[in-house]
Amino acid sequence: MQPAPFNTPVRWSNQPLILYHGTLQQHKASITRKINPSLGRSNTDFGPGFYTTTLLHQAMSWAWQAAATAVTAGSLSARGCVLAFVRGDRDAEDFWSLVFHCRLGRAGHGRSAPHPPFYDMVSGPVADFWQQRSVMAGADQISFHTAAAAGLLKPEPSLNVDL
Repeated sequence: MQPAPFNTPVRWSNQPLILYHGTLQQHKASITRKINPSLGRSNTDFGPGFYTTTLLHQAMSWAWQAAATAVTAGSLSARGCVLAFVRGDRDAEDFWSLVFHCRLGRAGHGRSAPHPPFYDMVSGPVADFWQQRSVMAGADQISFHTAAAAGLLKPEPSLNVDL
């Protein structure tokens, strides 16, 4: 899609959102077949899950930092039970309370019955130095925490990148 002239964005068409995930080459095929959010690391910004970004360069950077050798791609066009944060500034108490909750290894997302323990998906800024309430400039993350949410991702192998 070509950008429109004069800084006018392209017309909104509810197009699928393309997401990227840095991984090891040996995991690329299994991720393309089925994502298992329960395999995600704990003590992350939004708790254990499958983390993606809308930015290819960010996924490549994270893959390189983890000695990973591939970036997988997928598209998301459906919506689930999503918790989204727009702000990550120092005073965004809702964002930081969740980040601290998850980074300290506390269970689920602090939700009580009748809600499931996790949100399906969480979207927001990337905590850089979380204890100082600092976010990474120009970065984003969309995490998938349930099998139902991960099932909404459609693999896009033509967009995969080998590093």
